[in-house]
Amino acid sequence: MLALTSLTIEEFEDLLITFSEVWISTMNHFNFDGSERKRAYSEKKNAVLKLIEDKLFFILYFLKNNPLQETLAVNFGMDQPQANVYIHLH
Repeated sequence: MLALTSLTIEEFEDLLITFSEVWISTMNHFNFDGSERKRAYSEKKNAVLKLIEDKLFFILYFLKNNPLQETLAVNFGMDQPQANVYIHLH
């Protein structure tokens, strides 16, 4: 974990608490494209990053390693446009 994100597992878990609160608050008010949400947020059944832990890990991995979007897509089982969306959410 430290090599991939610069955080220990304990630090990741501490950050996850705040990240979860911010993620839920943001998704309750805005869509992925930044527009105001008109319907309640719910995770899509086919979402690649289903768990909040996955979302936080993705962002931390991106920030530490600065990989190409294509590399992120392959590593996280998504396509490049999806990687782009998640990168621009942080």
